[in-house]
Amino acid sequence: MAYNMLVNLEAWILQKKLGVIFHTMSYSNQSKDSLISLEDQLETALSATRARKTELTMEFVKMLQEKEELLREENLVLASQIDNTHIQRRGGTVGLARRTYASIRTYA
Repeated sequence: MAYNMLVNLEAWILQKKLGVIFHTMSYSNQSKDSLISLEDQLETALSATRARKTELTMEFVKMLQEKEELLREENLVLASQIDNTHIQRRGGTVGLARRTYASIRTYA
């Protein structure tokens, strides 16, 4: 959600920059040089926007990886609690939930 808001904000800023560029130019009497300059400005703005989007994407991926690690740790705790519950109820089959989770984890 926050990622989408940041991407939308970056797009809005780019639109505003482009609007200023286009409004300051008169299309009918512009030379080839001014059109080339406009193209360079557009490429620079687009490059900056893409770089920012990449940065935001990397931050988002890192956040998801950290969340994944927390969930894995929580799953280990829960698996241990399940094992303890089985031990108390049956007095046997130690580590069943932990072994099951470990086998699932190897495929992740």
